[in-house]
Formats: sequence, structure tokens, C-alpha cells
Amino acid sequence: MVKFVEREVRRGNTYDGIIMDPPVFGHGANGEKWEFDTSFPLLLTNIRKILSPSPLFVLVNTYASSIFSTSLGNILDDILPAGIIEHGELGIAQKDSEKSLTTGVYARWRL
Repeated sequence: MVKFVEREVRRGNTYDGIIMDPPVFGHGANGEKWEFDTSFPLLLTNIRKILSPSPLFVLVNTYASSIFSTSLGNILDDILPAGIIEHGELGIAQKDSEKSLTTGVYARWRL
């Protein structure tokens, strides 16, 4: 994901919308290390560079237990251009109950 975005920056390609589901942890082919808490803000900085002049949205979904939806929204707000941020929890509703099991968080940026 990181290398793809870096190539798109070099090529000058832009996008009106971006949907991401970054992993919590991972390794690249050459031993690169991905940790959501430290790598995601760097990725988002490059994502900003490939947004078109009139972008529509950036949507991020993650299952990282180390981040709250408010924090994810704040990261988008800090790095992306001024816009509207929406965030919340993803969950599975329990049968015959109003309770749900949280499975992840999301945040969406839009103009």
C-alpha cells in the first residue's frame, strides 16, 4: 500500500476518492515493517498528495484495537485539507438485543 501510493505521487496521478482498510501490523517483501500507530499517519500524508483538486472523500476502516474512532478522525483532520470528519464504531448486532459487539472503527473525510 505504501509503495503504491509513493509511485502514484511520483507519477502525478490523482484520485477523487480513496477507500482504505489498512492492516494493524505487517511486513513488506523487503522486510519493511508496518505498524498502524506509526505507519498510518505517514501513509495518510502521501494520500493527501494524490487527492485531486476537487476530492470527494477519504474513507478509512480499521480493526486496530489501539485506536478509537475519535482518534482516527483527529488524524484525518490533522493531515487532510479542511473538511467534514465523521467517525464511529463498526459492530455486529446481537440477536434479539440492542447490544452490539464492536469490531473496528471508521472515519470519513469529505469536503
